[in-house]
Amino acid sequence: MASAITDIGADLHIVCRRPSLWQRQGVVHNISELNKVIQDIENGVFINATTLGWKRDDLIPVNAKLLRNWFFIDLNYRRDWLWRNSLKENKVRVIPGEKLLVYQAIEAFRLWTGLTASRETGFEVIRSFRENP
Repeated sequence: MASAITDIGADLHIVCRRPSLWQRQGVVHNISELNKVIQDIENGVFINATTLGWKRDDLIPVNAKLLRNWFFIDLNYRRDWLWRNSLKENKVRVIPGEKLLVYQAIEAFRLWTGLTASRETGFEVIRSFRENP
């Protein structure tokens, strides 16, 4: 994702627990600076690839009100995920991981078979797995 973002000329800010380990594109920040980074940028796309918020006692490192002008893309597939749900409650535009999973599966299916599956079919498969794990 980092390469795709920089390839289109967009600014990339990486926020992680150990910034010294990031050796690629973008400006790197420690997770403790997350709220300041969001305030300074004002709007954009926030892509989450962490498991923060899966457990009740997890630190959720951002003030949800700061993300109101942002898109939050969550690469997790857990719909009971606390951070994502708290952002939705605060009117942040959230694109859930399940949606990305379905779109990726549809494109992979098309590339491998030459056939096009519908989004509705993909979301129905997700629903059926949730109901009958």
